Amino acid sequence: MPQPIHFTHANGIPSASYQKFFSALGVEYDIKAIPVIGMSPEHPVTYTWTHLVNQVIADIEQQFPNQQVIGLGHSFGSLVTLMAAYKRPDLFSQLVIMDPPFVIGPKSAIF
Repeated sequence: MPQPIHFTHANGIPSASYQKFFSALGVEYDIKAIPVIGMSPEHPVTYTWTHLVNQVIADIEQQFPNQQVIGLGHSFGSLVTLMAAYKRPDLFSQLVIMDPPFVIGPKSAIF
């Protein structure tokens, strides 16, 4: 049985752009992704990433009901995946965060 992976893309790079990467992982993984994060009226882009974290959580619950996933994210997607795992660790078996743009300093509290 393939291992479930939930992928969240980088800012401005929709999930379809990663198809070659996904195909390299072969049949060992069941990869599902949000096509373009932040485009859902239920999960709007605001001055914080809370709605986008909730979009990742909702998508995992919908795409992989009653399963833990490998959370895979690139850049911005790695941070919202990390934040989703912090909020809902029960949904994740492990995380792979690629090229995370960590926000540090006083303004980091707003994210």
